Amino acid sequence: MVQGVDVSRAESQREWAAAFVGQTGKLETANTDKVYIRSVIAACEKREREIYDSLNGKKRRFLGIF
Repeated sequence: MVQGVDVSRAESQREWAAAFVGQTGKLETANTDKVYIRSVIAACEKREREIYDSLNGKKRRFLGIF
């Protein structure tokens, strides 16, 4: 995982701009990490399945047959 740029000490407009230019560079670095990308996609897909299942629920059976 790539750590973001620390913007907690940025006070002037120039420091903020420099911080966010640095953040963009970190994003480009993070986007090249294929293992991390796959883990994010897998986590999103898992969460999507959980939401889908919770909204649709399981079909109830009558007497365990229907």
